[in-house]
Amino acid sequence: KEYDMVILDPPPLSRKTEIGFFSSRDHYAKLVQMVEPWVSKGGHLVCFSTIRNFPRRLWLDNVINFGLQKQLSKWKNVHRLKQDVDFRKREHDSLSTYLKGAVFQRME
Repeated sequence: KEYDMVILDPPPLSRKTEIGFFSSRDHYAKLVQMVEPWVSKGGHLVCFSTIRNFPRRLWLDNVINFGLQKQLSKWKNVHRLKQDVDFRKREHDSLSTYLKGAVFQRME
């Protein structure tokens, strides 16, 4: 089955999963690999993360280079979502920008 949009917004950590322990930092790329076949041509994969100690650039590299690596030519990063001012950020703490997002479109 294919969908026009698939949204990934997993919790940073979960102990109650089929695989036992889930960590967004360690398993996000695998999650992307699992759902990317569900996105129809022209559809969107919307990825969010709330991992506080995982900088945006590293998270995005993980999604692209490990999650979409096998099908990278089929995808285009169409939008990067930044943390809104409504979400508090600790002063002088670059790691406190915890809310991250990206939108990918399946091109073929």
